[in-house]
Amino acid sequence: MFDKLEQLIHSELERSGVPGLAIALVKDEDVVWSHGFGYADLQKKRPVTPSVPFSIQSVTKPVVTTAFMQWHERGRFLLDDPVNNHLIDVQVENEWEASNPVTIRRLLTHTSGLPVDVEAAPPTSETAVPLSAYLADVAKTVRPPGADMVYANWGYDLIGLLVGQFADQSYEEYLRQHVLEPLDMTSTGIEEPPDVAKGYFLSALDGRHYAPEPMTWPTQPPRPCGSLYSTVEDLARFLIAHLNGGLYKERQILSAQTVDQMHSLQARCGPLDSGMGLGFRVDNASGRRLICHGGDGTTFTAFIGAYPEEKVGAVVLINMGRAQTTRSVVANAALRTLLGDYHALDLADLRRQADADWSGIAGRYVSNYWSIDATISAADGLAVANVEGAIVATEGGERSYLEFQEPNVARAHGGPFDGFDLGFEPGDGNTAPRFYGGLYATRYDWQGEAPSASELSVDVTADVVGEWSGSVASPLGPLPMTLGISDAQSAIVTTLSVAKEPVAEFSAKKGHVHGSAQVSLPGFGEFDIFLRLRASQGKLVGRVYARGAFGEVPMRAELIRM
Repeated sequence: MFDKLEQLIHSELERSGVPGLAIALVKDEDVVWSHGFGYADLQKKRPVTPSVPFSIQSVTKPVVTTAFMQWHERGRFLLDDPVNNHLIDVQVENEWEASNPVTIRRLLTHTSGLPVDVEAAPPTSETAVPLSAYLADVAKTVRPPGADMVYANWGYDLIGLLVGQFADQSYEEYLRQHVLEPLDMTSTGIEEPPDVAKGYFLSALDGRHYAPEPMTWPTQPPRPCGSLYSTVEDLARFLIAHLNGGLYKERQILSAQTVDQMHSLQARCGPLDSGMGLGFRVDNASGRRLICHGGDGTTFTAFIGAYPEEKVGAVVLINMGRAQTTRSVVANAALRTLLGDYHALDLADLRRQADADWSGIAGRYVSNYWSIDATISAADGLAVANVEGAIVATEGGERSYLEFQEPNVARAHGGPFDGFDLGFEPGDGNTAPRFYGGLYATRYDWQGEAPSASELSVDVTADVVGEWSGSVASPLGPLPMTLGISDAQSAIVTTLSVAKEPVAEFSAKKGHVHGSAQVSLPGFGEFDIFLRLRASQGKLVGRVYARGAFGEVPMRAELIRM
């Protein structure tokens, strides 16, 4: 039954450069298949098995939420209570609190008004600070609660803090006693296990795998938004409980009513029946309700997901960061295999679909967090969403092919959106187009027409000597950048740092501008940046790559002559 899925995984690992992957599939009350592929350690050639632990990143969130909802069943809080009514050592700073408070439901659905936590550098300290003290510094809204859905890790840190506060013990101890032990999740916890898979990132610059030292958490205990280590076997048992009304081997960790509440759409993102439940992403995929959550870090990519009505689920853990295409393709194929309707992507079938009008939605889009670039275009009879930036490891981006179900709804095949429906809101003259969808409940805002061939070309005769100024589209938001080019071998750059730095190994030849520099940023430490720019239509455009303990992040750059 799983031969085709196994072949797909081998093919995807070869295509993507993913070192290792573990997978477990669940049906009804059983783990029906689990397997390891590739290596948990490339140097030692240690193979991945289903019992190898991985950092699961944000897949921690539904596990912590499960513990939190046990307190809801005990009547300790209501979902629409202002969270400040329950917090003791921390208060969320919210200028709209009197009329529009931050509620518990809004924390759980990413509608609290708290920012993506990389929008501001975290407080720095040589030693870890108490979780409550950390949150007292950072828990500040930047938009009215309920105004927008923006993924906010700090909101789930507050949820974990409340778990411990209600229990009068640390959140991780309560989690172990009331969720992990009852579910036989003996290989799950916040302490890094000695046999954990080694995490890697793949450089788009040189194609090499790098294994940086794990970043240390700034808090004690580690942050509840993403600190757990686990195995596919343990997470499969967690899924079994969620697919069976909170019951695992006659142990009831939640009531069936609470589980259904967690799996139900609580906050909509976009025009489709899609958005957030409680601790889970909720989507209507291929006409079925899907619950899921992703995990993304510098060197790990994770997935947990299920179709609750069909009682099938899948867990995928990968020891490489920004492997979202591999995750989506493998997870979707696994779930469809369990449903008995998986088939390989056939572009010829997509070309035979009825003609769709793409003119109202074509163009370049940027996500409302993580600065993900997505270009929608039509070519060779196909509609394509090409994704670059924060979620894919390849320099040229990765493609999802779109099959329009109705005028403004497209099902994605392949690439990072594989298996999800994208909902489009075409522009009307007063508003720009948008679309929504993917593993995270994300909005993509139109930025302009897709780059033309001339914009992508290189002006090999351009004289680039002089002063240039512009910005870099970083995960922190747009950051200013200046570049002073003295001649073909020397330049000074200022970006991501207040200090001017000489550009090492600088080269400005035939319209291409390359080089590197060492910079630092509070909260992120020292790292290297690599310039990969080209002269085009009087500008310098291209990518600036930042590489450090956080991995390697490609950032779109555009400079004009000063």
